[in-house]
Amino acid sequence: MPLIKCADCGRDISDQAPACPHCGRPAAAEKQVSSSAAPTPETAKTSPAAWGCLAIIVLFVIFAILSGSGSDGGSNSSKSAPTSVDLSAVVRFAGLQFAITNNDSFDWQNCKLEVNPRTFSSGFTYNAASLRAGHEYSVGALQFANGDGKRFNPIEFKPTSIAISCDTQRGRGYYYGSWK
Repeated sequence: MPLIKCADCGRDISDQAPACPHCGRPAAAEKQVSSSAAPTPETAKTSPAAWGCLAIIVLFVIFAILSGSGSDGGSNSSKSAPTSVDLSAVVRFAGLQFAITNNDSFDWQNCKLEVNPRTFSSGFTYNAASLRAGHEYSVGALQFANGDGKRFNPIEFKPTSIAISCDTQRGRGYYYGSWK
């Protein structure tokens, strides 16, 4: 049975006593004063603002963990994202032929060349197994075809741009060029 101080005489009294045995002050007022001065753990509540702050901290920690997962210095290369390689190429169009030069020091594999590529549909494509480093390749304009099988006819269409994508030893390689 805990003891509390009487507000009038300052002596210790039982928290169960109906009044102070020394001065006669009613103890009911003491209980209210003592319970409102320091909330007990059963009555303490966590505010919504505290929960919001906690949620923000948790989200920040999760974001920091996820964004830092790829910056481990390369020690976990099997989980790293594939890299994108800018291809060094020269592409010319001479009437009926496209001349494509691989200016990189590495070969390009599984190449897809696309004349007049479009955003939501493909242009006219040509697939090549390999384009060796430092070599120039000549591809006839009629070898490029769209999804319907229609060939690229330079009399009917003007080449405006070309996109090249292929596999390299460093990752997937890309090139985009355009003509006026």
